[in-house]
Amino acid sequence: RGTRPEDCSFIGHLFATDGQRVFCTRGALKEVDAATFKVVEESLEPDIEGSFVSAYAVTPHKAVYVDQLCAPRFFQPKDVASLRVLAPHFATDGIGVYYDGVKISGADPGSFKPLTSNYSLDRRYCYFRSARIVHAKTSSFRILGGADDRGLFLSHDEDSLYFCEQPVLKLSGFVPELRRGEGRCITGVFDGERVWTTSELDGIYRTNVRKYRSVVFSDTCSTTRFTDASFAGLEDDLAMFLMLCTHKTVQALEEFTRGKRGERALVRSIERLNSQLPVKLAVVSPTAINITSEGVAAYRQYGAVADVIGSFVAALKR
Repeated sequence: RGTRPEDCSFIGHLFATDGQRVFCTRGALKEVDAATFKVVEESLEPDIEGSFVSAYAVTPHKAVYVDQLCAPRFFQPKDVASLRVLAPHFATDGIGVYYDGVKISGADPGSFKPLTSNYSLDRRYCYFRSARIVHAKTSSFRILGGADDRGLFLSHDEDSLYFCEQPVLKLSGFVPELRRGEGRCITGVFDGERVWTTSELDGIYRTNVRKYRSVVFSDTCSTTRFTDASFAGLEDDLAMFLMLCTHKTVQALEEFTRGKRGERALVRSIERLNSQLPVKLAVVSPTAINITSEGVAAYRQYGAVADVIGSFVAALKR
């Protein structure tokens, strides 16, 4: 608002400026001066739909990470002026190491080495994104799958198979083997004794780390029609609810927002919606989030706004 298109110019793919303010995929960056704003490096990774774009940028006193899907993340390196990108998602100021703007606790910049867009190691530890992989040995650490197996998130050393950052199976020296079905789709992992499906491994991981509420949709759709005024003051809560419906599970929603909007925040949004609307969009229990028929109706009426993100990503790639 208040900006004329002819006054704007792009800074790479993810930022723009009108000479006074700096904008990204989620609007204006607050308290950022265009005159001192600088993109450190922009990264393009091969993706199913083309390329995935991410970038690190700095101001005199803080840094920011942003990509084409998620909200910008501001962070405070010890030495902002020395920030440099090691690989897509990874950056360092020579004192700390960061993944998507989140500091990797305990990482040693001197020996740190990105392996893929999700995995890295240094002389002491192995990491999945910004989390240390518990007890993993750097000397025998390997990643399962190849460049085409995105989203597999399996690795191993001589002792254990790891799902994301957690051990899920004991290996006792056996090198795990992937099992594939039609179209080379991964169906499981052989640990020397039996084949574990990826769903089973995901279940072990969830048991070890955290149990998410399941999301259950009503089989019917209410005839309720909502007006924009119904959600006055609740726009962010509605957006949260629509994102949950779009991504189908709490875990997928947290992946999309990189954990910034957690399950408790989602539940609070649903509670506010339910308390101020004449109908309930969802019913929350300790184990499930049940989307009601009215919730299904709201998603069908407003859910198309989630397509705007996809359209924006497609426009960036043209």
